[in-house]
Amino acid sequence: MRDFPAFLVTLSFDKSDENRVTVAFTFAVEALKKGHTAGLVLLIEGVRVAEQGHVDTIDIGAPFRPVKELLDEFLALGGKLYICAACLHHNHVENLMPEAIVITGPDIVDFYMNAKSVAQFN
Repeated sequence: MRDFPAFLVTLSFDKSDENRVTVAFTFAVEALKKGHTAGLVLLIEGVRVAEQGHVDTIDIGAPFRPVKELLDEFLALGGKLYICAACLHHNHVENLMPEAIVITGPDIVDFYMNAKSVAQFN
């Protein structure tokens, strides 16, 4: 049986909406700091966030931290980065960071159904 994160964040944007990317990672990191398990599911154009180097220049300014810092902390604290397989294929994304976990549509449904709380940035 799969371990499901208690706090699930879904993100369907990439650099086209840096605010949503930043806030999604901020919430996910804060959940981990509070001792919750957290997963971030990247959907639609959001799958580009998992491309190596894609978030390195996203910095919307104070009071928020740069997304690269947030991503590094998210992973260091045990956060899981899940990527929609069909969205990867549809958007021709190939150069994924090694921490990316590719999942299917049925997996995503299971994540929604088993999370205690879901924050959607769609």
